[in-house]
This record gives sequence, structure tokens and C-alpha cells, in this order.
Amino acid sequence: MVEERLIRVHLGYEASEGFRRALQAGLPERLAFSEGERYPKDTEILVCGRPDRDQVLDLPHLRALIVPFTGIPPETLQLARDLPEVSLHNLHHNAEACAEMALALLFAVAKRIVPTDRQFRQDGWTAREADSSLLLLGKTALIVGAGAIGRRIARRCEGIGMKAALVSRTGTNGTHPVSELSSLLPTADVLFLALPATPETDGLIGPAEISLLKPTCILVNVGRGSTVDERALYDALASGRIFGAGLDVWYQYPSGGCDRPSRFPFEDLDNVVMSPHRASDVYENDELRAEQLLELLREVAEGRPMPNEVNKELGY
Repeated sequence: MVEERLIRVHLGYEASEGFRRALQAGLPERLAFSEGERYPKDTEILVCGRPDRDQVLDLPHLRALIVPFTGIPPETLQLARDLPEVSLHNLHHNAEACAEMALALLFAVAKRIVPTDRQFRQDGWTAREADSSLLLLGKTALIVGAGAIGRRIARRCEGIGMKAALVSRTGTNGTHPVSELSSLLPTADVLFLALPATPETDGLIGPAEISLLKPTCILVNVGRGSTVDERALYDALASGRIFGAGLDVWYQYPSGGCDRPSRFPFEDLDNVVMSPHRASDVYENDELRAEQLLELLREVAEGRPMPNEVNKELGY
């Protein structure tokens, strides 16, 4: 009897204990698992968000690269494009958590939770005299980005009695094409952004698009900061041109040597709820990430195509 060859799956970083435990508990027997910053030469499947380029190019048997989160970093995307024989995949384990955060930001802005809480603590019952909040029942949510996160946002909006419209690049599967965006923006009571960072999406919501929004519109971004023009958004919020915004994604990050999330003082605006890119930071994250990775690896072990393949040209 010929012994079945093991497939090497390497995690290109040191895993947390919870993630390692959950992954190893469900790993198919046909897969050999290892982890660490040095990649074994027999690696066939590499799991790493920002892999070392030189090491990757020196892996003769590599056939798949899995980014263990949703967005593909630009340098990783370019590396994958340089390796046409290697497929690129990502994980959507954080889709539920990101959709929940989108709704949390919406409610916080619409009901003025943060400034009212602060005023109530400081001034007592005079906080009841603060500006009125917005009713969401029957309102229209326009969700730009019809992937795993966007569709979950739509279902949640419908669940609280809102109307939801999805916008995608092509306008397939019950969505509107992005070419119709300008005509849709004036109808939005809430504009959700759940987009990856690509050349197509960079600055998609600029000054012209923001000028089309209702004065009572709320903008919520849980995709990437670069999809909304930074200055145009700040100016619209500071001037009261739109009602408010809930932002979990930003323009400047510590990895770029910046200690503030933007060039503009969003923190001074009462109509903005700020979140430090933590939508997916839930207690269950390790288990969710491991389970989704196992779903991909089980397909490999059974000799079937791996799901969640990323289009290298589009970047998602």
C-alpha cells in the first residue's frame, strides 16, 4: 500500500494559542502543519497576510497563498500577480463582526449616543435638550460593496425595517452597477461603504458624490478609508452638510508612523463616532478564523478546488 503524501501547510507567523488549538483540532490528517517566520521548502500552502517575498520566491512547490483576513495588502497582491501559478485566497471569517459594527456605528450616530452620554455625565438632565436623533424605520440604506460584509449589512438593515439597496461593480445578483451610483446617492438615508482598497475604489466617494447626499444622511465606513475622500468627508461633517458618520477605517495608521488616524481633527466633531479599525476584534475571532481556514483546507485535502479565490487583477 502506497503511503499518501502529506501536503505542507505553513502559517507564516506565530499563531495565538486559541487559533493554534482550534486549527490543529480540526486539521485533516493529509495535511502537515507548521508555523513560524521561516518557511519550509516543502510548503505548498502558505497562510500569511504579508509574506516575505524572498522566501516565497524560493518555495518550489508553492501552489496557494491564503491571506488570513479580508483585504489583500498591496504588496501581497503584487507578489501574487508575479506568481501566476500560485492561487490567492482570503478569509471572510470577520464578515459577521464587521456587519455588526456597521450597525453599531449607525445606531450610535443616528441616536447621538456618544455626545449625549458625555453631556449627561457632565451636565445631568440638561442633556435631554440636545439635538434630536434620527428614526431609521422605513429609511433607505445604500450599501456600496456587495461582498460578504455588504450583504450581511443589507440583511441586518432589512431586519430593523429599513430598505436596502446594494451596489457592486457589475450590478449582478440583484445589485445596482456602480455606474448608477450618482443617481442612487440622493436616495440614501444611510450610505454604507464595505469596499476593499483598489485603484477602482480609491476616492470613489469624493466631493461631487458627497454633495449629492441628503443633509440628514449618515455615512458609515467599515471597508477602507481610502474609498472616501478625506478632506471632502471632514468638510461635510464639520460644516453640517451631512448628519454624521461612523468610521472604523482610516487614512493614517501606526504602521506608517502616524499616531493620529487622519490629517484632519475628526476627533473634534460631535457628529462622528470613531472606532480604531477594530470591527473584527471579537472574543470569538480565533475560533472563527480557524474554522474558515479549515473549510478551505478540507477542500484541499479532498482534492477539490479551494474556495475564496481572489481575482488577482481586481484585487478582491
